[in-house]
Amino acid sequence: MIADESVKPVSAQTDLTNRQRDQVERSGRSQDRFRTWSWWLFLIVALLPSLAPAQSPPPDDPRTAVDMPALQRALIREEMLDNLVALNEILADLSANKPNAAADVAEQKLGLGSMGKHAARTAGQGPGRFMPDSMRSIGIGMHQAASEFAKVARTGNRDAAYQALQPVVGACVACHAAFRLR
Repeated sequence: MIADESVKPVSAQTDLTNRQRDQVERSGRSQDRFRTWSWWLFLIVALLPSLAPAQSPPPDDPRTAVDMPALQRALIREEMLDNLVALNEILADLSANKPNAAADVAEQKLGLGSMGKHAARTAGQGPGRFMPDSMRSIGIGMHQAASEFAKVARTGNRDAAYQALQPVVGACVACHAAFRLR
C-alpha cells in the first residue's frame, strides 16, 4: 500500500492545528496591542497641542516704523546687506594688515562717495527721500564716519583704524535700534 502523504497521523494533525491556533491567538494579541498603542499614540498626538502653554502675542516693536514705496524699501534692504558685506571685508582686511584695502572698501562702498547710487533707478527718489530726518541724519553720519575711517586707515595705524571704525558700526546699531521698515 502506498502511503498517502496528505494523510498524517492524528497526533501530527493535532500538533499542527494547535500550533496554528497558537499563532493565530498570538497574532490576535499582537494586533490588539497594536490597536491599543495606536489609539494611545493618536490620543497623545491629538491632545499635545492643547497641553502646551498658551503663547502670548509678540511684544510690540518699539522702533519707529518707516513707510516707503516697495522699490525704495527693496533698495534699502539690498543696501543694508551690501553694507554688512563691506564691513566684513573691512574687518578681514584690517585683520590681514591691509589697511589700504580696508580704506578702499570703506570709501567706495560705505563712504560719502557711495551716497546717491539709487538716483538713476528711482528718478531721484531714492530711499533717503522717504526717511524721517533723524534716520537720514544717522545714515549720513555713517557715510561720513566711513570716509573718516578710510583716511585714518590709510595712515597704517591699525589701532587707530579700529577706533575709527566704531562710529561706522555705532551708526548702524543706532539706526537699526530706532527704526524699522514697514
